[in-house]
Amino acid sequence: MCVSRNLCDIRRRAMHASKHNSRALSDPASFQHSSLHLRVLASFFCVILAAVPAWWALTTITRLSLPSEEVRAWEVRGTCPIRATWAVILDDAQPDLSLCERAQTQLQTHTDQHDLCLDWHVSAPNVCAAGEPLDHATRTFPVPLSAYESQGITGIVEYLSSLFGASSYQAAADTIDTSSIASALQHDDPRVVQYAPHIRIVFSLLQEDASLGNGLDGWDLTQALQDINAHKALAPLAQTLKALERIYNVQLESQVQWYAPLESAPQRVHHPERMNETYYAVSMQDVSVFVNSVHWALDSYGTADLSPATEIRTLQMVLFVPSVKHSPLYIEDPDVGTVAEPAWLVPQWGGVVVWNPTERVEGRSSTLLSLETLQEPMSRFTDQIRTLLGLNVESLSMTEPEQQRALSQAAEGLEWRRTLEMTRSAVETLSSIVRLVNKMPSLGVNAKVRDEFLASLHELAFCDSSRLDTLARATSAHTHASRAFYDPSMLATLYFPNEHKIAVYTPLFGPMVLPLILAVIRERKVRKLQRTVKHHSSSSTK
Repeated sequence: MCVSRNLCDIRRRAMHASKHNSRALSDPASFQHSSLHLRVLASFFCVILAAVPAWWALTTITRLSLPSEEVRAWEVRGTCPIRATWAVILDDAQPDLSLCERAQTQLQTHTDQHDLCLDWHVSAPNVCAAGEPLDHATRTFPVPLSAYESQGITGIVEYLSSLFGASSYQAAADTIDTSSIASALQHDDPRVVQYAPHIRIVFSLLQEDASLGNGLDGWDLTQALQDINAHKALAPLAQTLKALERIYNVQLESQVQWYAPLESAPQRVHHPERMNETYYAVSMQDVSVFVNSVHWALDSYGTADLSPATEIRTLQMVLFVPSVKHSPLYIEDPDVGTVAEPAWLVPQWGGVVVWNPTERVEGRSSTLLSLETLQEPMSRFTDQIRTLLGLNVESLSMTEPEQQRALSQAAEGLEWRRTLEMTRSAVETLSSIVRLVNKMPSLGVNAKVRDEFLASLHELAFCDSSRLDTLARATSAHTHASRAFYDPSMLATLYFPNEHKIAVYTPLFGPMVLPLILAVIRERKVRKLQRTVKHHSSSSTK
């Protein structure tokens, strides 16, 4: 007899469950047995737990460690990551014991104010000596008397400042206008092309329209560029490139175009003195659009790349020959009037020289442009190349050997500026990488980025002013740092934060995990019910 109705129900369900379980055990193909349920559930969870590490490894951003402490050591050096010592020897100096001390003080003050990272030692033979004994890392610069004899210390500073591309300034004797020097040195010349170890200089002979007659077949420059030292007309260019050979690897090329139309037609002007003659003029406002990039296609076979990591730059030197229809062609400057020999510089691009042939005869046969005729245009091209590459040589009253020495010294000054520029850029880029990695947890650092980072630090460690390859080392450090900073793998991971993972994987794994959770809850209830029935059965037996 059942004690109560609830107890009878429990017994009845227990008897039903025992019969059901006995049938499940008797049937080996049945999947309704409780132990089998647990094994199936356990297998699912084991698979999930085994897959979690692989999923975590595949979805986690690779962030390799970077030697940030080494970068901080370079940052502590500030604006002078490297320094150099220059010894100035005043040739033929007058017996003035205070000259060296005053000159060194002024130069050192100027250097410290404008972060040139130089230490000066000024001396004069048999007159004075300044500073500590010099070591092997010191660069010696003899300064000719003609550079300062009439201006005192002001002339010395002016001459030495020209090594860094500073423009001339006016000051009283033995005084220095530091503000003018600051404006010249603190701000880079916008005309100078961004530094790259390899420079392509393309000389282009552009004829406005050779079909109108009096066209040129070409020029002798094509063959002469193969050996510029063998031709007198190319001597200034050869001297300049020889002085720059430690800084730039220059590649010379040439091309000829027979049709190079202007963007706008020049205006016909009557000669003010010879009324029967006319010429064609282009205003200064039209000079800015004189280069017709669309139709000239100067970069058709080698487009210049201006990205920071680029190791080559292209300079276009254009010799423009107007057609018979627009000859002679001059420039109208409102300040100076008519410029009969027009030539101008295009910042960070190249230079243009307009050549008006003196002999224009209708129906003459085409000829080659000789090197003798090109001597004046090539001299202008040389000056433009010096400006574009940052080489500044003061036009002083010097002899030929002194001019050669001044050119060599200006090249050494340019080499130091480029070395300092590349070193600063490399350190700044490495510091930016460290700051970005620390600021953005989702920014990845893979093996390629780390290797480029370490390569840049390795090259920086060899940047020493006493080495001949310091500029090459600094340039290599800058290149490796730029490659690491602009690596696509660092930017691609920014679009996949942790929230993106949740949004992608929740719809995928949610429907699969939910039945497993419900099955676990169901099995837990069945187990609990079985324990209750078993407990009541044992109680009733007693």
